[in-house]
Amino acid sequence: MAARAFLAVLLTIGFYLLAIGLAIALLAVPYLEWTDLHRLNLRITIFCLAGAAIILFSILPTVEHFRAPGERADPQSHPRLFAELGAIATAVGEPLPEEVYLVQDLNAAVRQRGGIMGLGGRRVMLLGIPLMRILRISEFRAVLAHEFGHYRGHTQLAPWIYKTREAIARTLSHLSGHSALLMWPFQQYAQTFLMITQAISRQQELEADALAARVAGARAFIAGLRGVHGAAIAYKYYGRENTPIYHDGLTPQPEPDDNFMRFMRLPRIADAIRQGIAWELTNPKLDPYDSHPPLAARIAALEKLPPGNDTSHEPLAALLLDPSALAAGEPFRWEDEVRRNYHLLRGWTVGTLPDLAPCLGKVGGRLGTRWVADESQARSGRELLSAALGLALLRGGWAIDGAQSGTAVVRKGDAVVDPAKEIEQLTDGSTDAATWRAKSTTMGIASLRLDALRRAA
Repeated sequence: MAARAFLAVLLTIGFYLLAIGLAIALLAVPYLEWTDLHRLNLRITIFCLAGAAIILFSILPTVEHFRAPGERADPQSHPRLFAELGAIATAVGEPLPEEVYLVQDLNAAVRQRGGIMGLGGRRVMLLGIPLMRILRISEFRAVLAHEFGHYRGHTQLAPWIYKTREAIARTLSHLSGHSALLMWPFQQYAQTFLMITQAISRQQELEADALAARVAGARAFIAGLRGVHGAAIAYKYYGRENTPIYHDGLTPQPEPDDNFMRFMRLPRIADAIRQGIAWELTNPKLDPYDSHPPLAARIAALEKLPPGNDTSHEPLAALLLDPSALAAGEPFRWEDEVRRNYHLLRGWTVGTLPDLAPCLGKVGGRLGTRWVADESQARSGRELLSAALGLALLRGGWAIDGAQSGTAVVRKGDAVVDPAKEIEQLTDGSTDAATWRAKSTTMGIASLRLDALRRAA
């Protein structure tokens, strides 16, 4: 570990020495030309001064702006989850992370927030809710133990590697419009830096794998790895077949939500997952720029460790989450949904939902004389409108009603609104435009903006 830390620091110092040395050399050219030859070539002077300025500006440290990636979990909201986290932390001999976030991702991860180059700061753990709906408890326990393994010095190394990688990328990006000649030494250093640091990352992954096997059993972690890789394969298909509504090249890929879970259960997708994993196991490829070893290499190493208990009959890890607490965390998902699709909601209000709902909630096209619905796109549209309505109400002083058994319902006094239900009724025609306008006006919500990301004054 000490050798790796020394190497990471050495590589960082090497990059900054290269950058500063090259900048000094560039500044020396016009200086020597003036002092020795008593003249200045304007083109050479501009080239050297601009190049030095670009390099020095690119290597300046940047301030990290942390934005919560999801709902922040705590022992009060999810006691079963934190009991599991506490047991794993005790087993591996590491303290609990200061911050735990539930995210809409098919993975789990750890990072260091704040501090200076890995010193100080706060430990942060990200847990994917979709992942917990795929893995069984012991499999998820093994994944968590793997992530705790990264706290054993790995997260202290990561800032050194990440910050240097970021500075190299900035330097190359800024120099790309100035000089290919000046880019060349940084390109060579970047290739060497990536090859060495990614090799370090792959070794760290194998060490974390071994720790996970000791805590939860090799069999559980192998199943967890297969689950993670299988979900990634399914998501590639899902992303191709379910692009966001009115996809314009800027909107991110669809989230792995309930629709994705149903998609994963389709027979053809289950077959694709089995074939994809079989291909990875029989055709392992090691790219020197990969941060993780091939799946086959990881499983081969794990099979040499104690297998542990059979986990095939355990419940899913999602049971560790409290449903009512998840409903209370729904505003974060709503805001993220509205933020990503702001351009579709701009200028619309709650009162004008009857005009917007048919456009987004019913999507399809004509095949000859027959209308063919695109249900996946329509569902995405309804979910967006539900999020926009729920967020608009929250911004208008309403609050999530936590007593609704995990359903995202908002309340203000005696008035209760179920955003998803209201949008369904507006889309299928159960609620007509006149009825909705009268209802929203009576409740005082007709003027609330659907694109509002800030609380109303």
